[in-house]
Amino acid sequence: MKEKKSDKAKRLLIAEDLKGALGIYKTFPLGFTKEEKRAIEIAYESLIGRAGFYQRLGIDTTAIITQ
Repeated sequence: MKEKKSDKAKRLLIAEDLKGALGIYKTFPLGFTKEEKRAIEIAYESLIGRAGFYQRLGIDTTAIITQ
């Protein structure tokens, strides 16, 4: 039986693989508010090396990742 995306994301969080879990959560079409979805996307993008872009826009990426 194939593992569900939500179960895989939970497993990755438990394994402290935040980047992997956020990569899955950002693809979920439902279950998050618009603000939560945006925070997940920014946190994921920051973890894959694009934090500088958001920081230049005045976004505190560290605060978003640690929320």
